[in-house]
Amino acid sequence: MRTVIQGIPMSHIALALGILVLILVLPILYSPKKFRSVMEDFLNSGNATLRILAFGELLVAFIILNTHWTIKLDSNRSIMSVLGYLLALRGIIQMWFPAFVRQKTIKWLQKDLYIYVVGGIGLLVGAGLIYLGNWVY
Repeated sequence: MRTVIQGIPMSHIALALGILVLILVLPILYSPKKFRSVMEDFLNSGNATLRILAFGELLVAFIILNTHWTIKLDSNRSIMSVLGYLLALRGIIQMWFPAFVRQKTIKWLQKDLYIYVVGGIGLLVGAGLIYLGNWVY
């Protein structure tokens, strides 16, 4: 018996995640100073906020891994599986160690180069997911 989540095609998940990543990344490249101040406010709002974000990451990881959880070296779907496992790991770390995540992220946000690196990597990931969603799956 298939569930509703198992019925979602991997192409739809990849396309939706790609669009979401691009929507979240474009403000980073547009105004890094504003992004830094918003992130510092977000990180200083408390552990509950980070745990809610971790819950969202675990939910997205569950959706990805419920559709395709195996990693095969000859499959394009393995990219999404690896992304799902990385999101699950990030969500678990963020849920159990929010103070550590906050401390490292605030220290990391102080350097302008790192903000541009994250924006560039996010742009590549978003474009790659849109490519996977439209043409590969």
